[in-house]
Amino acid sequence: MTKTLRISLLLLLLVVVAGEALHAQGWRDKPVSSRNYVGFELGFNNSLLSGNENFFFAINDPYVVSPSEYVLPLPFVTLGTGLGYHIAGTLDLSLSSFFGLQVKIFYRTNNVGNTSTHSQTCSDPSGTPGTAEVEDNYKLNLAYFGISAALRLQFVPDNIYGIVGFDYGANASSKFSGYQKIVSSTNNCQYLYYPTGTAAGTQIDIPEQSASNIINKSQFDLRLGVGTFIKLGDNGWVLTPEINVGIPLSEFFNQDIEAAYKNGYPLGDPLSPFVQTATTPKLWYASFSVALKFPFGGSDEPEPVSTTSAQEEPNAKYVNLTGKVSDATTGEPVKAKVTVVDLQNNKVVSQTKTDNDGQYDVRVKAPGRYSVTADADGYLFGSTIFSVDDQGRILKGNHDIKLANSTSGRVRLLIFFDFNKSTLQPESYPELERAVAIMKANSSMEVEIAGYTDNVGGDQYNLDLSRRRANEVRDYLVRHNIEAERITAKGYGEASPIAPNDTDDGRSENRRVEFVVLKK
Repeated sequence: MTKTLRISLLLLLLVVVAGEALHAQGWRDKPVSSRNYVGFELGFNNSLLSGNENFFFAINDPYVVSPSEYVLPLPFVTLGTGLGYHIAGTLDLSLSSFFGLQVKIFYRTNNVGNTSTHSQTCSDPSGTPGTAEVEDNYKLNLAYFGISAALRLQFVPDNIYGIVGFDYGANASSKFSGYQKIVSSTNNCQYLYYPTGTAAGTQIDIPEQSASNIINKSQFDLRLGVGTFIKLGDNGWVLTPEINVGIPLSEFFNQDIEAAYKNGYPLGDPLSPFVQTATTPKLWYASFSVALKFPFGGSDEPEPVSTTSAQEEPNAKYVNLTGKVSDATTGEPVKAKVTVVDLQNNKVVSQTKTDNDGQYDVRVKAPGRYSVTADADGYLFGSTIFSVDDQGRILKGNHDIKLANSTSGRVRLLIFFDFNKSTLQPESYPELERAVAIMKANSSMEVEIAGYTDNVGGDQYNLDLSRRRANEVRDYLVRHNIEAERITAKGYGEASPIAPNDTDDGRSENRRVEFVVLKK
């Protein structure tokens, strides 16, 4: 294993470890995509050919009578660059909420070119020595098929992913063209050692021809990149723009001096005094591409977890929780993901989706207290609570969920406090984690946490209590890596009741904490 490859594998390991650490710290609360995709990619790449000494081409030089195959040494002064393109078939597989596997089969062209000058000894017809300044111009067009395999690392902001992987290109073909020009000479220098017999000011064109004899036929690259998913409507199709760089781990070029000098000139021949050393250039690339990908299998959201009769415990009592999810403004039904949490242990016990009429129906064990939360694109989440007694009876209450838009809406948080205190009860944590997740998914979102009470107690006491409770929620969000400047906490006491305060149910409705979007 080469030193470069060992270093590359070490870097890959470090990236994976760092990504897992960041993920554990809460940098990601949901996957970029848990779907699998197949697609087609089109991109452009800028190729760079690096080197700083001589590079040899064995070409069929039309200006050399015998032998016809001529060794052309090109001194490198700067990097050679050129624009190419690639097409690819892509396959993305989701391995977890953090890792994905990306595979591509591609056809790539790499075009490189360079213009440089070198000095060369020569002589006039009488043999008086002189020098000539020669301009070398080359263009090399490569084309090859390859396969790429990479890890998709999903530990950066939502819908953005990193790429670390390897490219292997094979079956390369190449075309070489260019010219040499005698820019100037001294002592009426007329005869140059290569090409011979050309006068100052002469430009010798090298017609395009195969240069495959310099190609190893394969190349191995380390690929690093970054990309993003752009959803196309609600059908699951996505565009994935990507920026990648390819770092060569193997040599794409032969530099066998003995093989190159097929005309019999040995290395160090006095006829070629300026080509004593040689290097093997490496081919780098930077690319931008866009792929259209079609989903198959998996889902952007967790698969529904059904609580079927086969999973039910013998002799236990079960009950169905039902309700409707609708738009808070229009009243239209909303297709949403529904998550049921057992508030006794804060564990998810069921996940499903609403039907076309916005209705949900989930089956849970009695007795218990359950939160039901609805999530849909373009909306804030919304929650309700079910209390089920040991006979399977659901305590009265409105269990329909109205979803507010995510741009300027407000939602009542399913938050529980100790009586007459601002201490959060553990049953509040699932809802608070949803608030953390939506703020992490929308990094520019600014919100107000608004606290309210019923009318029991003095006005000032209720105002202070509502402030303390709002601040307690704000502190929770800040502790979970939400920037403090994005969150305002305010207490409104018994102002703005949403239900009459003359019943227990009404007062319960008014004792609330709301999550209000100020800026998306």
